[in-house]
Amino acid sequence: MILDQLTLENVGVFAGRHTLDLTPPSSRKPVTMVGGFNGSGKTTILEAILFALYGPLARSVSGRARGYDSYLRQLVHHRGTGPSKAAVELRFHAYREGERFDYRIHRSWQIRGKSVTEGTAAYLNNVLDRDLTDRWAEHVEAFMPRGIAELFFFDGEKIETLAELDNARSMLRTVIGALLGLDLVDRLDTDLGVIERNHRRQSAAGDKQINLDELQQRVTQTRAVEERLHQDLAAIRVRVERAAKRRHEQQERFRVEGGELFRRRKDLDEARDKATERLKAADKQLRDLAEAAAPFLLVPDLIDEVIEQATAEVESAQMNRLAGVLRDRDRDIIERLRGMKVGAAAIDDLDKYLAEERLHRTARASATDITQLTADDLVHVRAMHEHDLPDIRQRRSALLRQRDRATADLEDNQRQLAAVPEDETVKHLQEDLDAAVADETAAQRDLDRAEADLTAARAAGASAIKAYESALKKATDAALEREDSQRVLAHSQRVRNTLAAFRTEAVKRHLRRIERLVLESLRSLLRKQDLVADLRIDPETFTVSLTRSDGTDLAPQQLSAGERQLLAVALLWGLAQASGRPLPIVIDTPLGRLDGQHREHLIRRYFPHASHQVILLSTDQEIDEAAWKELKPTTGHAYHLDHPSHSTGTSIQPGYFW
Repeated sequence: MILDQLTLENVGVFAGRHTLDLTPPSSRKPVTMVGGFNGSGKTTILEAILFALYGPLARSVSGRARGYDSYLRQLVHHRGTGPSKAAVELRFHAYREGERFDYRIHRSWQIRGKSVTEGTAAYLNNVLDRDLTDRWAEHVEAFMPRGIAELFFFDGEKIETLAELDNARSMLRTVIGALLGLDLVDRLDTDLGVIERNHRRQSAAGDKQINLDELQQRVTQTRAVEERLHQDLAAIRVRVERAAKRRHEQQERFRVEGGELFRRRKDLDEARDKATERLKAADKQLRDLAEAAAPFLLVPDLIDEVIEQATAEVESAQMNRLAGVLRDRDRDIIERLRGMKVGAAAIDDLDKYLAEERLHRTARASATDITQLTADDLVHVRAMHEHDLPDIRQRRSALLRQRDRATADLEDNQRQLAAVPEDETVKHLQEDLDAAVADETAAQRDLDRAEADLTAARAAGASAIKAYESALKKATDAALEREDSQRVLAHSQRVRNTLAAFRTEAVKRHLRRIERLVLESLRSLLRKQDLVADLRIDPETFTVSLTRSDGTDLAPQQLSAGERQLLAVALLWGLAQASGRPLPIVIDTPLGRLDGQHREHLIRRYFPHASHQVILLSTDQEIDEAAWKELKPTTGHAYHLDHPSHSTGTSIQPGYFW
């Protein structure tokens, strides 16, 4: 499967229509880089891909408490006066039995008062397919089963969560079950559990029923507490977001109102002085040119006319001098012929011919003497016209460009210096910025406390449910009298035991291959190649255990934070390979809080090889200029998300940050 193109229209921070071309140009360039600062729309791109594929079943939708319509409302770009409608379109292609199939899924929605109108259209090979549209949720499972999507579409937070291996167990159970097709087994086990609880509840009576009611009330109370804490947490998250926004606004105000310029005032003064010196030097050289032949550049046509007139005058003078010489020569010839007693008629004819020939020459030399330039003067004028003036023209143009640059630099420095605020103003700006940072820190501290309270409430709720189910089982066992209930419970328990055994055996049968793939992935990522010799996953608890090369156990807590995150990446990578599906990988905030060495390992060993298509959504701090140089040879497309402070939306521009 190859993602070819993603189009967003009025989605999130993207105002208007924006398109990302994603098809790798070759197998050697599988990476597509999308760079952007925090809040510029990277997460929106990841959510848009999942939303296009799964619609209301997407993880980004199902994880929200307020429902699908609320999610669609929040997804529309509302800034400015644009329309309250949006659309997402994803193009991709896949191969079945060697034949290529091109797909296009288009989802659009519009807000009309309190209602949300949604439309979906699926195209196969550029032709609208109604049946495919109706069955899209079923059809997409053939390409990208929703149960394994988190192996291919994830973010840095997912990696950090899985780095705590206690959190990884739930993911491993779900994903391995999906890989082996055991989700149906789990669903059947859950349904049977519901049936058992219903039968036991109906069978409980008397004093036991009173105790069950109390335990059930406790479950209800813990759920209410959990819900209240969940709402409090949501409110605090809003506080954190607002505090972060205010801190960002204060930082931006500090910059816009000259705080950064105040820090750079000395550099600006030096730059202004240098620009002034450059301007003076250019003016002096231009004056020197003006004192030479430069003024003649103002009358190029007149110079051409002078040269033409002077040339005619010089030629006329030369012809006049030649005419005098010829007159003397002709006179001498006639005299000689007369001395030789040549016939008078012949002499007269010759004399007449020579006179006409002199007259003809004299007529060609009739230029009026205006310039009074000599031949030497003409040579100098031509040299100036053909050589000196072009050189002066080039020097003048170069000096004018230097002067323009110096003037522009001087004006820019003067503008910046004029914008430098007074010391007292900067002091107030700094105080406002410090207050905003303090508010954000306090809000984050409250968020951490609220998350801890919610975790404790969830644990109390789980304990209450466990106590209720335990009491329910005891009451049912003591009061179960009806044969049909006993039969149902007995058969259900046997089936559930069989399902559990089947699940365990199915997992055991395939687990060694999964362990091998995860171990190979981990070894390729770790800097210490001999740190981990073996990796095992418990088929029942899905606990991950590691073994050193000397055969001793390696507790996950003994790994550094970076090594644990690499282990989380290896779990995702190995499971993705175990799926046997050629699917693209999309990672938002890919490097998280990894240190330099571990980042380098992911950049060199994971990103270019994770899949035949890898899309990275990164800030300039995660994949910086050095990392970009490493990834660039394997990158087929690069974009950056531009979100200017004065703009109402993000635009997609070609090229990464550098």
